[in-house]
Amino acid sequence: MAQIQQDEYQAQVALHSAALEAAQSQLASAEADLALTRTLAEGQIQRSDAVLGTSRSQLAEAEKVAKLEEQRTLANLREKEAGVEEARARLTGAKAALDKAIADRDRAKQLASDGIVAAERLDQAVAAYDSAVAQQQSAQETLNRALALVQMAQAEGRRVQLSLNQVQTQQNKVRESQVLKELAIAERQRFKMKEDIVNNLRAKVKEVEAQLSFARLRLAETTIPSPIDGVVSQTIADAGERVQPGQPIVVVNDPRDVWISANIEETHIRKVRDGQPVTITVDAYPHQTFHGKVIQLGAATRSGVCLDSRRQCLSPLHQGNPAHPSAYRR
Repeated sequence: MAQIQQDEYQAQVALHSAALEAAQSQLASAEADLALTRTLAEGQIQRSDAVLGTSRSQLAEAEKVAKLEEQRTLANLREKEAGVEEARARLTGAKAALDKAIADRDRAKQLASDGIVAAERLDQAVAAYDSAVAQQQSAQETLNRALALVQMAQAEGRRVQLSLNQVQTQQNKVRESQVLKELAIAERQRFKMKEDIVNNLRAKVKEVEAQLSFARLRLAETTIPSPIDGVVSQTIADAGERVQPGQPIVVVNDPRDVWISANIEETHIRKVRDGQPVTITVDAYPHQTFHGKVIQLGAATRSGVCLDSRRQCLSPLHQGNPAHPSAYRR
């Protein structure tokens, strides 16, 4: 039946979608880090209870750790890239808000110059424009920081590659069993902390999913369906017009449920009663007779004072062929 301007709601959906992607990326990174911590802790506990293996086994363990570190670094890079996408989504939303603020300001200037609106309205539009400019600048700065973090993550990836090249130089290093045991205890504590972080991130993902669902619901609600099947008999609000909650926008009639507002001579109104059957003729259908009953008497008919010589009663049609509501204007 009608549709509200969707730009703001679409921007909210895009923003929450980017936030969900970032949260999921953070969760994946944290889970990879948790898996790395678990692997390290378990390996250190085993090494603390036994004699250190040969240099070949140390090299194999070092390669394993380096591989997990590479996975962690890759997950971190994806997280930072997701942050860039989120920042870009925010910048897009800020640009859309700025465009709207510019249009509102220009319109307010024109209306103010024509004397249609007060200067206070123009001041509000200018203030909204200044706020939108600040938000866009903030979003741009956030994007720049996110891009810098991506570069740092990429640099860290190159350092991981260097550590992979140095794995063979670590094969002759030996650690004492006690040191490994202490490290294992510390890693166990770190594992518990990281496990809590993962649980918190999972809760955050669910929260952002709920926000995204709500934003999609609000976007869906920008389309206003008709509460009944029928025809539009009157358009009250035009396309592009601003409306308030509760303000009518169109009038819809159901041709299957027709009623008549009839004017009755005051000298005859005393003969009319609620529920009384009536026979109705309409100029648009001169050879057709309709039947109905009185369902309501107008307020004027129940008053002791009447300025007009006619009063009203209402009658629905229960028999006969259906007709378009415009046929009953008489």
